[in-house]
Amino acid sequence: MNKAIFCALAALPLCAMAQDPFINDRTTNTSDLIGTARYVGMGGALGALGADLSTIGSNPAGTALMRRTTVALTGGITRGVNDNAEGLRELGNPSAVRFSFDNLGAVVNLGRLNFGVAYQKKANYAQLFSAHQFNPGGKGMNLSQTEHLADLGNALMPAWNPDIAPEDNVWPGDDGTFANDAAYTLWNANQIGTVDADADGIDECFDGYGATEHLYRRVQRGSLQGFEFNLSYNHADRVYVGATFGIDNVDFESISTYSEFEGDNRAHAYDLDVNHFVNGVGYNGKFGLIVRPLESSAFRVGFAVETPTFYRLTSEVSTTAYSPYEWNDNAETFTHYDDGRLFAYDAQSQIDYKLHTPWKMRLSLGHTIGTRVALGLEYEYTGKAHRVSYPYHDTDYGYDYYGYEYAEDSYWGNSEKDIAMNEHSDDVRLGVHGLKLGAEVQLGLGFAARAGYNFFSSPIRQGAVLDQYVDSYAMGYTAGTDWMIPSAVNIVSLGVGFSSRHFFADLAFKYRHQTADFYAFDDYFTQSDLYADTPYAGARLQPTLVDLSRVNAALTLGVKF
Repeated sequence: MNKAIFCALAALPLCAMAQDPFINDRTTNTSDLIGTARYVGMGGALGALGADLSTIGSNPAGTALMRRTTVALTGGITRGVNDNAEGLRELGNPSAVRFSFDNLGAVVNLGRLNFGVAYQKKANYAQLFSAHQFNPGGKGMNLSQTEHLADLGNALMPAWNPDIAPEDNVWPGDDGTFANDAAYTLWNANQIGTVDADADGIDECFDGYGATEHLYRRVQRGSLQGFEFNLSYNHADRVYVGATFGIDNVDFESISTYSEFEGDNRAHAYDLDVNHFVNGVGYNGKFGLIVRPLESSAFRVGFAVETPTFYRLTSEVSTTAYSPYEWNDNAETFTHYDDGRLFAYDAQSQIDYKLHTPWKMRLSLGHTIGTRVALGLEYEYTGKAHRVSYPYHDTDYGYDYYGYEYAEDSYWGNSEKDIAMNEHSDDVRLGVHGLKLGAEVQLGLGFAARAGYNFFSSPIRQGAVLDQYVDSYAMGYTAGTDWMIPSAVNIVSLGVGFSSRHFFADLAFKYRHQTADFYAFDDYFTQSDLYADTPYAGARLQPTLVDLSRVNAALTLGVKF
């Protein structure tokens, strides 16, 4: 490594960190069941039944069925089924059991007109997980994250010209361009090397190293919070309409460590730490309708539509590589230490950006049998955001222009769309189908029992890849190389409740089952010319199956006037 180049690159600003479709899913996906304990106990299937605070966010017309002023507070505890906090102590001393403040709201009854306001947790980011894999890519293949990052660097390099002197060619880092912050830190840590072009003029100048084992650990915290203002109207106890204006707050934190090991003695190769924070607000609207078509029947039909949420977000990332290599000024080379000493090389990134999520639609049915049984069914679809100028997109990304001059094809400008990233999102994401079932039985003396079931399809296509080769300027500044393909979500809930004239208390238990295929990095590099005549050619990195299931208990206390 050329010391002068190293020093120059160390001084270069790394000024951006962009979102990708997988991070977007982690921060905006609401395929969960969160709300009042009655709402959770009935599986959220209250879109046509209404009369619950949580319907402010699912079907705004539902509050029109509330005949009295109501105030309620909901809190709960959550634990991942396979959370192993002991193995993650170094990542912020996390607790496997987390308290969750899920709902606080009030509906003021003004006759046939109701006004409601609520705080509603829409997604809980809390998660602990680890993925441990031996012989990445199969026995003897030993695929490494460094090889993936090296191949990304090679893809960015201009063609090597064998007819001119080596010093006149563009070498890795000469123009300050790396594949991403991870490549920048690992190159500085001497985990990504450089090699001369061969006699055939092949222009691979970055080079990685094999790994016999890798370990990924992540602690995720925070939540997606909604602050919602609702107005609803009851017309002749037959037609109920409502509207909700929502302000969403994103508070996302992810702390991860990726480690690689080499050889039978598990020699410690390096650690790559990525701390990622996303914060900001978004705005949306919801409109709902409930109709009781037959005067003689309690059967009701509900419909609701939710606009895209228009987010304005800030993403901040710090990336640190811990390596056993130290730069030696006198020898102008790196020294490797076998005694466990590690040396840190880091980078920081930040960017403001805009994100538009897809539309949502909900269709629901509800029926009550006498005064003792209530049954609910709801179908939900989260679609794709189509724009006239960019008709391909699932989710639209845009970035602020900071006054720098970039290439015309970088798609980087004042509120312009990142065309390449949106097309990648379209390749990765799917529309999400959701089904909710719920039942409530009045047991007498004010007590009730409830049960519910939810299904949400996966928002990510099977076989999807975080394509960091995509022609997006923003992708060049992502910090991580990992992604997950989650399975469908299945939720089972049970609940009990007590209600008197002025007071009610509800308790619910929820089991949310979901798994995911985790990939630490992309194995596309095995298809490059560099590996054409080696056993690595065509080797595939096998996913690690992780269990994202969790259990939750929620308690709601409320009063009625």
